Amino acid sequence: MTSELKTDQKTYTLESDKYVCNKFGLAEFFAKNYKELPLKKKLEILDVGCGVFPLGIFLCEQEDCNVTGIDINKIAIDCACKNIEKYHLENKANAIWFDFSVFTKNYEGKQFDLIISNPPIDTKISAQEIAKFSNESFDKLNDEKYSFLTNSYHSKIGKDLCDYIFEFAEKNLAKDGKIVLVFCMFDSDDNDYILQKAKQFNFQDEVSVDGYISGKDIGIQSLYETQIHTKITCFKRL
Repeated sequence: MTSELKTDQKTYTLESDKYVCNKFGLAEFFAKNYKELPLKKKLEILDVGCGVFPLGIFLCEQEDCNVTGIDINKIAIDCACKNIEKYHLENKANAIWFDFSVFTKNYEGKQFDLIISNPPIDTKISAQEIAKFSNESFDKLNDEKYSFLTNSYHSKIGKDLCDYIFEFAEKNLAKDGKIVLVFCMFDSDDNDYILQKAKQFNFQDEVSVDGYISGKDIGIQSLYETQIHTKITCFKRL
């Protein structure tokens, strides 16, 4: 299947799948507001949880960046590789199938100017509950279980994706590098959770952009008629 990524300059038709995020409202929100962030062109970028690579396609082609994407879902990475090839971005983009919690332990390589992610924000579901599905391959999970797992990520030791992103950034972010998180605020305390997590790792919010996108634009059928408070926050070191 394919899905459209709509930006002001261009509409992309991206390879996607029912077992991956195939509605790109958050990526479109980011692209629309990119100029509001203190970011330059030609950045070395790590996209954590890159999915089928909508952010990477936008950043490589329109902002002349180099993007490495990483995702735990092989189906998403297979689609991402096809999208990179389709738009002839092989010299600027790379998509890796890997669990980021493992990747962070063994990484030795270039520093990044920007780490970007749309992380699952989970403050209520236990790691034990998530672990029920964590050993099943994605192609064997039904839609409900798959959505639960990928939107409630914890590693086996209880860290969530935000922990790993900030922890990785401490060592592998360039001196003046930034972290940008794009997320929907389904709960009123989501923003405070992100800010507290950043402070824990000696980062502070520098610029934020607020807006609303529809549930339809991110593929949540039960929220199709709902406008969801959405936020982009750019972090710098304390």
